[in-house]
Amino acid sequence: MKRLLFFSLLSWAAVQTCLSQTESVAPAKLLNLTFSGVSKLPLDPHIKNRSRLQLKLTECALAQGEADLALEYAEQIENWQRLVAFNLIAQFYIDSDQPGLGDPLIRRVENDLLQNAAYHDPALIVKPNNALMESLTDWRLEKVQAQLIDLQVQRGAIADFEDLENRVGDAEAARLRSAVAVQQAHDDFDSAIIALDIICANPNIEVVNSGILGLLNLYRDNKTHPERREQIAPRIESALPKLPVVWQFEVLMMYAAIYLDEARFSEAQRLLIRVDSMLSGIDYQPRYIIPIRCRLAAALHEAGLKETAWQQITDQLALYESKRDWIVNIDRAGLLCAVAEANFICGDEKQAEQLWIRAVSEGLVNPNSRPRAEALCDITCSVLSVNPNPGVLLFRELEEMNNQLGNPW
Repeated sequence: MKRLLFFSLLSWAAVQTCLSQTESVAPAKLLNLTFSGVSKLPLDPHIKNRSRLQLKLTECALAQGEADLALEYAEQIENWQRLVAFNLIAQFYIDSDQPGLGDPLIRRVENDLLQNAAYHDPALIVKPNNALMESLTDWRLEKVQAQLIDLQVQRGAIADFEDLENRVGDAEAARLRSAVAVQQAHDDFDSAIIALDIICANPNIEVVNSGILGLLNLYRDNKTHPERREQIAPRIESALPKLPVVWQFEVLMMYAAIYLDEARFSEAQRLLIRVDSMLSGIDYQPRYIIPIRCRLAAALHEAGLKETAWQQITDQLALYESKRDWIVNIDRAGLLCAVAEANFICGDEKQAEQLWIRAVSEGLVNPNSRPRAEALCDITCSVLSVNPNPGVLLFRELEEMNNQLGNPW
């Protein structure tokens, strides 16, 4: 009898392994599971957290090309982030060369903003009894308006740009000015460079960052114009030291990504090695350094420095293991997801799935369901960011995680 049981267990293990390796789950099924989970969060007092997670899943659905599903999610967001979601979906349609499909959403955002007293002179406009609009103030209003202006600019409404720009703060205005400069550079490169120089000269680091990102976009767009790139590159290097180190990391990673897209691996390697050297002199906590190092590892692998990449991944998992008990339990799932993504990108899909499954376990350590819902959302988005065909075993783990959501929150 024991012998039969032993063989049965072996057979079941073999079946499970086979399922993991051969069967997969459609992204929409995983997204719907997770959206149902985060939507269990009660509006009172968790409307902000619930809406934030719902928005994150809306973005994840768009990344999978699921625009209809994203709109279905957006309609269920109960605060100002619904408008952010509408703008993101409209942007998706513009990027997909179907801008007309996003126009109704742009009009919905415009109409909702027109109901908001903060959008007008408060002495002239009576604020309506509208819970969605009452939550839309200060930086949130600026974010929605800046998105809307960006969409209008892309749809050709340049004439309205100057008037609308006055409604957003310096950082958002700089991002918009930078985007317009890049857009107009096709017709007037010299004027675009001057506009970006002015932005990069600003003492506000957020404004400078927008200028640098504009220069990067201009560099990307001028692949066939080396003489223009010769003007852009020194400007990026000149402005870069004004930014905090973490922001410099982001800029250099985007810079390297341009070269990777062009298969110019030696140039990408040069920038990535520079990032590695820069990070080596900084003592960051695991919650910060592990995700950064794992992203760097994935880029190093793509650039051809595979041995260096795997050493980075090994080191970050070892760092997690050594510091695990000192890492706040609500951060652990996200850190394992970062290592899992790097493993998947670099070719070890089996190890990646094991790490995601382990992330589920770590996400359940906290007895409260709000952080569990956050972990469920983070793991789902992590998986789908690199793997369009998640395995059945991982789905079952996430399904069980979803089933355990409930009081206490």
